[in-house]
Amino acid sequence: MLLGGTGVVLATVVALAVSARDTAENARMADVLGLDLGWAPWLVPVAGTAGTLSAVAVVGLLLSAGFLSGGRPRPVAVAALVWTAVTAVRICAGTAEVFGVPVRQALHPKAVWFFVTEVPTGQALLMTLVLAAVVAAGCRFATSADGAAVLMALAVVAVLPPVAAGHASTAGNHQVITSALMLHAAAAVVWTGGLLALVLGARQPAVAVERFSGIALWCFAVTVATGVVGAAARVERWSDFTSTRYGAILLTKAAALVVLGAFGWWHRRRSLPALAAGRPRVFARVAGVELLVLAATMGLAVALARSAPPNELGAVVFDTPLTPAVRWIPEPVLLLLAVVVVTAYVAGVRSVPGWSGRRTAAWVSGWSLLVAAGTLRFATVDASATVAVLQPLVAAFVVPALLVAGSPAGLARAAGADRLAAAADSRPLRVLRRPDLAVTLYAAAGFGLAVGVVEDWAATRHGVHLLSYLAVVAAGCLVWSPARPSPRTG
Repeated sequence: MLLGGTGVVLATVVALAVSARDTAENARMADVLGLDLGWAPWLVPVAGTAGTLSAVAVVGLLLSAGFLSGGRPRPVAVAALVWTAVTAVRICAGTAEVFGVPVRQALHPKAVWFFVTEVPTGQALLMTLVLAAVVAAGCRFATSADGAAVLMALAVVAVLPPVAAGHASTAGNHQVITSALMLHAAAAVVWTGGLLALVLGARQPAVAVERFSGIALWCFAVTVATGVVGAAARVERWSDFTSTRYGAILLTKAAALVVLGAFGWWHRRRSLPALAAGRPRVFARVAGVELLVLAATMGLAVALARSAPPNELGAVVFDTPLTPAVRWIPEPVLLLLAVVVVTAYVAGVRSVPGWSGRRTAAWVSGWSLLVAAGTLRFATVDASATVAVLQPLVAAFVVPALLVAGSPAGLARAAGADRLAAAADSRPLRVLRRPDLAVTLYAAAGFGLAVGVVEDWAATRHGVHLLSYLAVVAAGCLVWSPARPSPRTG
């Protein structure tokens, strides 16, 4: 508890110290305009830091219950309620900042309603508030590791809306930056939360730490890669790292990541062998210091989100063999998801002799088509309207059929991945696969995707656009699943 409190204080102090000059400047400008903001400019970064840290605690405890050491997720409900309450405070502080009034005057229902329905930041915080409340309620009823795993995934999703609604959403290259930042935030939250859960104590610590070691390595790699993408897109010149506050904060975060990488190396060389030998104090000491560095880095991230980047560049676009008719805008979320699931599928195929090559081809083709539908941009004027409709249709109808034809649940059963197979046959999924409910969800997801095409969400609300693609694919898989043949290995 002492370590957790120290981390909270450290992250808050870092966020306030780094953003102090910008916050004070905003307050002076408000005074010049005759606006009385009160404590709102200072409350925003404090509440943002508290929200991030409470989300880290929720994700970490659910990760521990769902994947690392098991146990019921009910104790997480308190942390989820704190996260919900802090998000409500962030909404009030954001409303005050938008209207230029003290927080107590911003509590008028009409002002709050305008903020959460008309302002992108308010809309994002409302989504986080609702999802955090759902996680808190779910923690009261979930009793299994599978339930904790589902709630953890939902909690990670709840972290993302404010990230997608930040400065990156207004940049010319916002599709790439927004996706990279969402992956960056998700990996950082899982990494920090898992380490926090281990430090607070886990059943069978040696086993839990061994399981988390691989997760932490992947999270570190994703955090570094997406951080480089974001920095390359927002900082045009090397001198920006030293001549701008945004660049200086980025440079400090990069240094912190180097230190955290050194901690990971030390864990693998010293801490894990000592833990396996029955000496847990070595891991606890090193992990405690690492956790404090992560908390300080979270404070830097909050300050960075409130800092204006030095440059707004054009879209990140790559040529293809068909350029100028076709260009490729990379989508980090879809690319990473496709690489992970295809790699896992191929690994399963190698462990099951005689698995159908047609199923493997269908699985790989489905994910390839989804990536193409979500990332290729067609510049031919006459065909643009047709292609804008064709790409969502491919995602809605062709991709689900190919993914179901790949029979991932059958492969999981044949490969001995009992937990994945059990999840595929779980009662919630059986209910969702009922024809009436599956078709309803499919129609709703298809309608959302159609609205996104008409409203051009790809250019204005990339996070929602990406979610609509994944939702229609998931709903399509539910529709196709009841009709799939029994999985065979030949």
